[in-house]
Formats: sequence, C-alpha cells, structure tokens
Amino acid sequence: MNDDYLIDKHELENISKIYNPRVLKNIEIVTPETLKQDSLFHIALEKRPKFFPNISKRAGAQEDNTLTRVHVAPTLMGCWFGYATAAYLAASYVPETKKGANNINSPTPSIYKGGFYIHEIAFRCAIKPNKTLVYDADLTDEIWLVSYNEYTKTFPAQVIGMMFINKVSYIPRTGKTPMEVCSVCVKIEKGKSLKFSLNNEHQKITKECPEIIKEGFWMFDVNETTQEVTNFISIKEKDFNEYKLKSAGMLGFK
Repeated sequence: MNDDYLIDKHELENISKIYNPRVLKNIEIVTPETLKQDSLFHIALEKRPKFFPNISKRAGAQEDNTLTRVHVAPTLMGCWFGYATAAYLAASYVPETKKGANNINSPTPSIYKGGFYIHEIAFRCAIKPNKTLVYDADLTDEIWLVSYNEYTKTFPAQVIGMMFINKVSYIPRTGKTPMEVCSVCVKIEKGKSLKFSLNNEHQKITKECPEIIKEGFWMFDVNETTQEVTNFISIKEKDFNEYKLKSAGMLGFK
C-alpha cells in the first residue's frame, strides 16, 4: 500500500477504536488503492465548495446516528439510488424560479431547482458500512467520509456536472405497486469523467449502462424498482438545454 495511504489508514484505525461497538463491527476501511479510484461522488441540491461530516436528516431509520460523516458513493448510480427520493422531488416539489429566493408555491419551500449538482471529492481513507448500518449498502456501495485528523475536518469538493429528471412514468402492475421509471438528463463538464454503473449484483455494466461516462450530455431511463438502466444515449447540448429549461430552468445558477 502507498505509504501516505498507510499513514491515513492507521490514523483512522486508531480513532475508530472509540466508535460505537455496533459501528466498529460493521465497517471496513477503504483507500484509493482498495477501491481503485482516488475520488468519490455526491449529488446535492446546491453547489458546495466543501462538505462537513454530519448526521444526515435523510438517513434511514435504522442507520447509525452516532458517527458524523459525508455520504458518498463510487458511482453516479450509487449516488442516485442512495439519494432515494429524486422521483418524489420531481413529482411533489415546484422548482425555484427566482435566483436566491424560495418559491412560495412549492409544497415545501426549498432550495430545489429541479435537479442535482454532481460533486467529486478526493479522499485518502474512508469507511464502507455494511447492510447492518445501511439497509441498501449492497445496492449503493455507500461510503462514509469521516474525520480522523486535522486535515479531514472538511472535504473540498468540485462540481463536475449536473443531472435532472425530464420525465417520471408509472407502470401499473397487477398485484404490485407500479414501477417507477425516470428519464434522466446528465451533463458532465469538459475534461471530467466518472464511474456510472453500479457494477454489482443489482446492476451490471452493459452498453445501456456503461462503466464510465465522460464529458458531454447524456440521457437515459432508470427503473427505480428494478434498478435497470435503458435507452442510454448521447444528446446534443441544444437538446439538453431545452429539456433543462422545461424541467430545471434555474439549475446552474448560484
């Protein structure tokens, strides 16, 4: 292992000794070498220059509430499924229409602009929880960035793209709840790329669900029920902007 990563790992191992025993028994320490990538990803309603470890109000009912962390994932689809309520936001919230002001007509006034900013966060050492701590950990491959020395009190982030839902469809099924399918548009900034497919038991790499997406404009359908990605295509910037104007016009404003 890289000597620098080894130092960070030892520091995290030392501080983890004071963690709640339930947490300590159900985590694995990971580094860029073990994950084979030196940055992780997070989607958020706002652009953020840095993230502070905290206890999320959106965490699952059974998740640990003792360890402050930044929720990240190694793939864009991991971020998407980890967020969990993107389709609900698209169906229930009125995106903001004025820069710097909440929309009073929104069911719940918010900073929601119709989509998400994709953040890239470099890391040296992190924690990977299992299903005991995060019920869908096997789906999202969620990872926690935690503080373990003076350099990890905050985590600098760079916005490398944005994504929004263009359409939500519900497909009725006899004896079952409807399947929810989102048509999603993504922009990846020039010179950037990130892992896309979960590439685990829930979602494999295919032509329709590539391992990596690079700079450009993309559109695909994601089945929230089966985790299947279909109709993955490259689109023109003009078409992306037209879709964004209709669904997330303020996305991109500070």
